[in-house]
Amino acid sequence: MTGLKGFLEAIETVHPKMAVQMCIVHMVRHSLNYVSVELRK
Repeated sequence: MTGLKGFLEAIETVHPKMAVQMCIVHMVRHSLNYVSVELRK
């Protein structure tokens, strides 16, 4: 869902109980936002 602003909100409006899953690459990239720069390497 990367780069699609408003798309997730639209899906949740139409299908409130549907689960939306990120691909593994985007999950890892998102998780790295919470890791310090020194520990990333």
